[in-house]
Amino acid sequence: MPVPQPLPSQEERLNAFIQKYELSLRETEVFSLIIEGASNGEISAKLFISENTVKFHVRNILKKTGCSNRTELLTAMNRS
Repeated sequence: MPVPQPLPSQEERLNAFIQKYELSLRETEVFSLIIEGASNGEISAKLFISENTVKFHVRNILKKTGCSNRTELLTAMNRS
């Protein structure tokens, strides 16, 4: 009888997703805050960057992953 494998942790899924889509360090920081439910304003304040810079990184993340919005992005990450 096959031994069931443990499900990957959220951190393992996150790391696999980041590697799969080759997110940059800053994109990874932004993505981690998106997962926590942070708004662009909150991300901007936490990372000490402008909201326009946050929007730039979010657009790049969406483009790299082929997702059209944050909800789709989170769904894609949870499927990984």
